[in-house]
Amino acid sequence: MHLVGERVILLTRSGAWRHDLRAASNPQADQRGRLQIRLVPEQEWYLLAATGRFSDGSLDSKIETHRADRVWVEVLQPVTRDVSTLM
Repeated sequence: MHLVGERVILLTRSGAWRHDLRAASNPQADQRGRLQIRLVPEQEWYLLAATGRFSDGSLDSKIETHRADRVWVEVLQPVTRDVSTLM
């Protein structure tokens, strides 16, 4: 599964949802065999792509690692209209 660069939503431990994140890695197993994904804030993702560094000048300070079962890939669907409802 290729997730790098995909927009994702994170379910935090407190039960809140965090939006505007990008996957910085594909799912990878940790030492216990649990899948994890590295995430970065979306604004930082674009800054890294444009300049090669995060806003603080580092290469990795903005990367967070989270359990894959708490990460949802955001999929945008085109709006479709049922023509029969327009008549």
